[in-house]
Amino acid sequence: MDKLPEEILLRIFKLLVTDIEQLVILSQVSKRLNRLLEDQKLWYTCFQTRYPIWGSRVQYTFNANPLIDWKDFVIHLMKQQKSTRNFSFEFVKEKPTTSRKRKIMDGEQDIQLIMDHYMQDKSPFWIQDPLVVDIDPKTKTGVVATGKHRKNMLENRSEHKILFWKYPSWELIRTFELNLSPPHLNCQIIGVQSITIPSADGKSIDQVRFFSLAVGVGFLPEIDHENEDRVDIWKSLFIYRLFNDGSTQCVSHIEIADNFLGREIFLFSDTSWSNPDNNVKDWLKIVSPQHATFDHRFTIFILAIGPTYDPIIGCVQLAKFDIRTTQHILDPSLTCVYWNSTTNRLYSKSDTFYSNPTEIITTIKLGSEVSCMIHFKYPPYLNHLICTGSYQDDELSVYDWRFGIKVGTLPWKSINSQGDETMIDVRPWGLESTLVLPPYWSENEQTDLSQRGFRLIAVGDNRSDNIRDKLEIKVWDISYLLTVNWDPLIHHSHIDLNSLDLSHRFSWWSRRTSQLEKYAINMTLTDQTLHLPYSPPDQFKSMLLSHTFDKDDQDSIIPVKYTAYNVLYTSLFLLTEDGKVTVMDIETGKITGTVENVASGSLQQVRGIDVNVIGGREVVVTSKEGLLRGIVY
Repeated sequence: MDKLPEEILLRIFKLLVTDIEQLVILSQVSKRLNRLLEDQKLWYTCFQTRYPIWGSRVQYTFNANPLIDWKDFVIHLMKQQKSTRNFSFEFVKEKPTTSRKRKIMDGEQDIQLIMDHYMQDKSPFWIQDPLVVDIDPKTKTGVVATGKHRKNMLENRSEHKILFWKYPSWELIRTFELNLSPPHLNCQIIGVQSITIPSADGKSIDQVRFFSLAVGVGFLPEIDHENEDRVDIWKSLFIYRLFNDGSTQCVSHIEIADNFLGREIFLFSDTSWSNPDNNVKDWLKIVSPQHATFDHRFTIFILAIGPTYDPIIGCVQLAKFDIRTTQHILDPSLTCVYWNSTTNRLYSKSDTFYSNPTEIITTIKLGSEVSCMIHFKYPPYLNHLICTGSYQDDELSVYDWRFGIKVGTLPWKSINSQGDETMIDVRPWGLESTLVLPPYWSENEQTDLSQRGFRLIAVGDNRSDNIRDKLEIKVWDISYLLTVNWDPLIHHSHIDLNSLDLSHRFSWWSRRTSQLEKYAINMTLTDQTLHLPYSPPDQFKSMLLSHTFDKDDQDSIIPVKYTAYNVLYTSLFLLTEDGKVTVMDIETGKITGTVENVASGSLQQVRGIDVNVIGGREVVVTSKEGLLRGIVY
């Protein structure tokens, strides 16, 4: 083989692109083969051969250079899939607080027995929150957090502990505690996020970290004991600043309107908004002009995302606060607060004066019968977009949430091999976005993200139909979103003063631009013919993959009901409520690994809440009993 010309050897290697392990072995035979097997085009061919649909429209180069180290990436994928065939989880340990014990003196024994009996009557702390993370994608360092909760019926309150760990060491930074009254009032940590703001002198950029707590109740708090720690309906939000030493500072208290089923929080500043076409002040002049004047050095905006209940309508609520105003803010970690059902407000049990809560700037509706929502936080220039699934429509909808305008659609119907549309009896309950090629895999900062394969993944089922249980997993190519050039604030034509009056639907109607007018009117028409800017281009087949699983399919070993899912490169991790993790290859829909019980090492069954992929190598399951982490590769 050493005497064969290099051209012949490369042709032979191309015959082995489906056997990555064999190529790795050949690279270890000799220095010559090792050098030849560094050919990046060969490893790109391996990737495209293995993932022709998932990796479609992902080019080999950008600006004449390989997008990434294709060999390193493909070998990583091979090792990852191999490791998912047999991996396990272990509980994340909470480091006990060390304290010096003292000897119990005479007369204290009875008091100790009473306290021991009292503690036995108290329910244990349970985790109910998903994991929230703030991890730098390049350094893979940051903070992860979740919350533990319990009822204290004797003292008529609920008790809460928010746990913060340093990542990747999983060193417990601190435990943040608060109490709420009455006991059915709960809290949940819903986000931890670092954003950039100008320094006080305006000469540099600072990065600050916040976390957000939602205070609220479950659907039926008086009788639904199974989900008694849930925060389904948000009543108030509390925003805290989290410092590097673990100390905290409450910076805002916001009252939430309507029966708001909050899902997530997004914080941003004028600096972090990162949309060169429209800064925050530009669109606030239309949406809420009285709030368009602010000091960009100290102002933080809060976007609360989720549907409202009865009726189910997609919704966002926008507020802002000044980071310098930290005095006289109601802080449940410093004083026990209670809910007054008459005034629908939170109050402190102390006599201390607290300033009024931060007011909501505007509430914007995003369609009806919304089953799920995803806010495109990354890349930053898509921050103005939210995609929603529907209980009744045969499509996903893309909204510019700033104005409540529908600006795009994606097909939900699947197309079978004969080109026919499938029956619609499955509805989406979860949406996740990802990039086929992570941007931090390469040091090339100038790479166009649209070249890296922007994907949207949905999981849906027909859980309302217990006779015909079915699960569907669908994937769309949404790379085109990254190249759309549409500015709703530009006047392309004069406003038609004789057009429909939609001021009852859009509060900004009197300040509309011609673009906003055109798409707002299009939303009200039953026969919509206008091509929306964030819909797929003509002849562009956005839906790439659709995998269907039926409980009656004897060849299927996959459950049809899941509680959460997440994506790691080419693998989909699905979690059931009873703690089973299924790993699926996105390309083929085949199962590459299963963990029947994530807590099998402790001989107990857990109740699964959420599954997360963090740091590019860890899968973390949030369960009622604790956090469990497994290393994939």
